[in-house]
Amino acid sequence: MEKLDFYINGAWVKPSTSKTLDVINPATEEPVAKISLGL
Repeated sequence: MEKLDFYINGAWVKPSTSKTLDVINPATEEPVAKISLGL
């Protein structure tokens, strides 16, 4: 999956950790995205 930075107060900021959480589609129970767990 493509990794994106956070857009905060007009600037792009990289996450401070590589830890992620899967976003699950409740209908199929398959992962549809990953989100960063920290700034």
